[in-house]
Amino acid sequence: MNIYLSASIKNIPRTIALAEVLETNGHLVTCKWWEYNLEDGSITWGQLAQLELDAVLGSDALIFLPGGKGSHFELGVAYAMGIDIYGVEKCEGWDSSLFHALPNIQRLPFEEIMNHINIEPENE
Repeated sequence: MNIYLSASIKNIPRTIALAEVLETNGHLVTCKWWEYNLEDGSITWGQLAQLELDAVLGSDALIFLPGGKGSHFELGVAYAMGIDIYGVEKCEGWDSSLFHALPNIQRLPFEEIMNHINIEPENE
């Protein structure tokens, strides 16, 4: 399964841990945005924004660890495209938007997120 991890900088440690578990179980994390350095000039804001948008659009699911402004944009794109969304409860920023309460967002504690995603990669 192709999965996009949407989070704020404050949630990077949990995001990296989740990415490692997903990849160990055969899933593809569509963009490791936390690995890019905007300050060294190797990528521009616009290039990274397009890279992340393409990664959301190429995902089967989005896991949302709320917090940043960009994560809410990504959430909206995934919602509009009908991509499965799993919202991780008990993260800093969880109650910062009424959109977190939309019915198509499956709200789960971090520890249970893997139990609700098909842990086996899809046979293609």
